[in-house]
Amino acid sequence: MKNFIVSLLIILFPVLVLAVTGDTLYVQANTVNMREGPSTTHPVIMKLHKGHKLIEISRRGSWVEVGAERTNGKIGWIHSSLVGEKHSDGSTTAPETPEFKRFESAFNQLNAKIRRSTGYNFFTKSENLGDGIVQVTATDVWLSAPLADRKSNLRTIYDMWDAAEKSDLPIAVYVVDEYGNQRMSLGR
Repeated sequence: MKNFIVSLLIILFPVLVLAVTGDTLYVQANTVNMREGPSTTHPVIMKLHKGHKLIEISRRGSWVEVGAERTNGKIGWIHSSLVGEKHSDGSTTAPETPEFKRFESAFNQLNAKIRRSTGYNFFTKSENLGDGIVQVTATDVWLSAPLADRKSNLRTIYDMWDAAEKSDLPIAVYVVDEYGNQRMSLGR
């Protein structure tokens, strides 16, 4: 009898782990419909794109009720085959998006312009953290610049991200040092 219970627990345990409220999930398909209820007969609330971060609320059959980040609290249902615990490429960082690629191009041009005019690198890289957040890594040269200059640079980078992102959803730019410590940020 004891072996039967242990075997049953081993079989059921993975199922229990897969259906935990509060888990972070990501949209796996290019575009998915988030619906008012757990079937295709329910109206579509909104469309979400690959890599969009979700928080699991509950499950009903093969449907997952989720809260979608950066949507002002929208909650809806998505078929479980369209979401997963990691981005579709297996990473835990945000996938490249057209918006981030536009930003990165403008950011690299700005960085090159600064390097040509001052002879210094102000930033070493930019990263898409997902959910409307980009992070740039600053050099010691930038970190030791006067505060007014750093604020002006941050505003310029933020405006580039805002222009590339083109939405009314919350966005932010984080500036970190080489160790990943956040030094400044700007967002809406």
